[in-house]
Formats: sequence, structure tokens, C-alpha cells
Amino acid sequence: MNPGELKEKISILSLNQTATAYSWELTSDSWGKVEQLRSCNRFKKSGSDVKLLRFTLRKRDDLTLHKAFLWRGMHCHLLDIQEEGWSYYKVYAALREPLSCSVEQRGEPKLNMLNRPVYDNGTKITFPGYLMEESLEITQAIPMSYRESKYRLITPKSIILQPGDLVTVNDITYRMILPHTLHEYKNEYEIMVKEEL
Repeated sequence: MNPGELKEKISILSLNQTATAYSWELTSDSWGKVEQLRSCNRFKKSGSDVKLLRFTLRKRDDLTLHKAFLWRGMHCHLLDIQEEGWSYYKVYAALREPLSCSVEQRGEPKLNMLNRPVYDNGTKITFPGYLMEESLEITQAIPMSYRESKYRLITPKSIILQPGDLVTVNDITYRMILPHTLHEYKNEYEIMVKEEL
């Protein structure tokens, strides 16, 4: 690798957490080489394929898949990091803007005077996420038909959702139906919305 090819400025983002919000914040900059790869249609919700990029940059101790990149003002979701020789990384990323997501989570119920469980008002938590299209099913019922759309919501690892949670993504409310939390760096949740046609 010729160090003179590392001409592109790459900003490294970390997930910042407050009491009720998560957001990407700039933590450092690096220089690297950027190559565009084939398109990917796993993130097809927007109607267009997502560009895949390969970044080559010097090894850094703070670079993991918990991070994200900002390149030429565009957000890059990190997919894989591979060693290239003894002093470089090849980082694969999807050029994808994170979506604004929120969930209202309630704690454990408390018993009232009649010994009945009562939930508090809950806490609204906002966080970034990415949608992948899963399936679309149209059902003809009498007297109406409806469309059931399923998606996979990819979130940072620190976002924990429970089955049945109502998740709002860009002002559309989905029901979380199945968590996939075994990945070391991210969580994936199957979410669904049902609409009358």
C-alpha cells in the first residue's frame, strides 16, 4: 500500500448516550483511500440500492464495528474490518443515513392499593437505526384487505428492545416481533406494520 494514496478525509463517529437519547458524534479524523464497490439492495426501503464502499486506512486501536464513518458529509455504516498487512485496515461500509427511531419503554409494573399491576408513563428513548426490507404480504379479507410489511431494524448494540415494543421509525409506528441480539457489535429486530388498503 502506497501511503500517498491515503488522500480522503474520514471522520470517525462514536455513539453518544444521554439519559434518553443516543446519537452519533465526531470523535476523531483519519486519512484513507476510498473505493466504491457493487451496490447492495438489502437496505431497499428507500427504493434505491445502497452503495458499498471499501476504506483503506492506517491501523488504529479505537476502530471497531461499534463506530461509524462520515465521508464527504455522508454517513457510512460499518460492516466489516479486515487487516491489510501489518499497518492497514480495510473497512467495508454501506453508504446509508441513519433513520430517526424512538421507543417508549416502561419499567416493571408497581402494585397499586388494590394489588393490581400499574405501569408508569414510560420513558421515550431516541436512537439511530437502519431499515432492511424483509417481506411484504397483502391479505384480502372481507370486507377489507390489508398489507403487512416486515422489516429488519439494525441498531447499535446498546439499544435493547423487547417483543411487543412500539418502535417509531421516521414517523411510522412498527411493532417489534422478534429480537436477534447475538451479534457482538449490533442488534437486529424484526418489526412489522399492518396497514389497511
